[in-house]
Formats: sequence, C-alpha cells, structure tokens
Amino acid sequence: MEEVKERMTGRAGVRSLDDRLSLAREESDGLRKTIDRLKKTMETMKKEYEEEKRQQSGGGVQIEQWHERKRFEDTIDRLRKEIKQLTAREKVFDSETAKRDKRIADLESIETTRMRSIAQLETQLRTLRREKSSVAIEHAESTDLRSKIKMLEDQLMSVRVELNEMRLRNARLMAERREAKSEMKKKSVEIEKKETEKVKEKEKERSEKNVERREISELRIKLSEAVKQHAETREKLAKSEKEKNETIERHRLIVTRLEKESVPVSGIALLNDKLQAKEVEIRHLKGRIADLEKAKER
Repeated sequence: MEEVKERMTGRAGVRSLDDRLSLAREESDGLRKTIDRLKKTMETMKKEYEEEKRQQSGGGVQIEQWHERKRFEDTIDRLRKEIKQLTAREKVFDSETAKRDKRIADLESIETTRMRSIAQLETQLRTLRREKSSVAIEHAESTDLRSKIKMLEDQLMSVRVELNEMRLRNARLMAERREAKSEMKKKSVEIEKKETEKVKEKEKERSEKNVERREISELRIKLSEAVKQHAETREKLAKSEKEKNETIERHRLIVTRLEKESVPVSGIALLNDKLQAKEVEIRHLKGRIADLEKAKER
C-alpha cells in the first residue's frame, strides 16, 4: 500500500510539471499571435504612407517632408525586421522547450526503473528469509547486500534532489517567459496606439510628426531591450539543459553499473527493518517535493 501511495505521489508531480509546460506552450502561441498582429500593423502603416505619397506626388511635395516620410518608412521596416527576428527566436525557444520536456520524461522513467530495482531487492530479501540455512552464510551475504542497497538508495536520493532542482529552474524559466510575453504585449499596444494617432492626425503640422518620430525611437529602444531579455532567457535555458544532461549521464552510469553487478541470495531480518526505515525516509522526501511544487504553483 505504501509503494502505491509513493507511485501516485510521483505521478501527481509529473502531472503538475506537465500542466506548467502546457501553460508555457499556450503563452508561446499567444506571443506568436501578438507578433503577427504587429506585422499587420506595420504593413498597414506602410501602405498608408505609400498612398499618401502617391496622392501628394502631383502637388509638389516639399523635399524635407519627403525625407521625413522616407525616414519613417525606414523605421517601420527596421521594426518589422526586429519582429521577424523575435519570431525566429521564439521558434528556437519552443524547440528547446520540447527537448527539455522529453529529457524530464526520460529522467522520470529512469526513476521508475530505480524503484523497480528496489522492489526486486525486497523480493530477494523475502526469499532469503525463507531459504536461510546457517548464521555464517547469512551474515556474510546480508552484509554485502545491505551495502549495495545503501549505495543504491543514496544514489536514488541524489537523483531525486537534482530532479527537484531542475523542476525549480523550469518554473523560473516559465516565469521569465511570462514576463517577456507581457513586455511584447505592451509593445503591441504602443504600436497600435501609434497607428490610431497616425490615422487621426495625418493632416497636422510637422511639429506633431516630430513627436511621432520620438515615440517610434523610444519604441525601437524598448524592442531592443526585449530582444536582450530574450537572449538572457535562452542562456539560462541552455545552462539548465547542460545541468540536466549531466544528471542524466550520471544516472545512466549508475544503472549500467548496477545491472552488471550480481546480488547474492540470502536472508536477514535486520536488513528488512533497515529497508523499511529507508522507505520511510524516501516517502518523507517525496512529500517535501510535492509541498514545494504546490508552493510554487500558489
């Protein structure tokens, strides 16, 4: 019954992690829609200026006004290129998130395999108690088996601690991504506001157009800051991926070594008591992991 509860607790942790990863994907979709809307806004503004330029071409437009429109069009083109770069980086980020999902699932699978190994050792202990013949043989074999089980439990605990740390890093990355999404929405609102002002004030004096140019310059600075923040987030993600790769490699070596080792068959009652104590300790650690995940969700 206790083993069933432990497995259910582990599955609940995995579902919680899957829910947060699903939320990150939804936020990524929303960000792509925002970028598409920005592209349409840029194209609309460019078409309006081209139409205005055609209408005024026969009336002798002043050279200075023409240069002003040209600079504004160049600004719109640069903003559109920056949005295209953000879109490409967003796709890379999505790909890295998918890889991270798969690696976490692989690590969970390895943890399940480790639990099965412990269950097999417990079965061997029960067999040993039924087949014990002499105190000398029982003592020698139980000492060796106890040492191997202790090493296995220590390694399993280390892997679980590292897995919990990766989950915490993943939660921080998701928070940073939400912040980037919020910043991009702000940029969208600012550009839409500029578009509205352009439609309403296209016939105003050149001094008002100078104000528009300053606002666009500020918007370009903010977009550059958003690109920088996105790059920093990618660096953090790469660091997290590297740490997870190291953990997975260590765990793989542990599994390979344990598969090569042969465990002798004997029995001892004291070893069963020690295993039960270790299982209580493992359940306590699982409870702490679940509490930390719930606290992060709140």
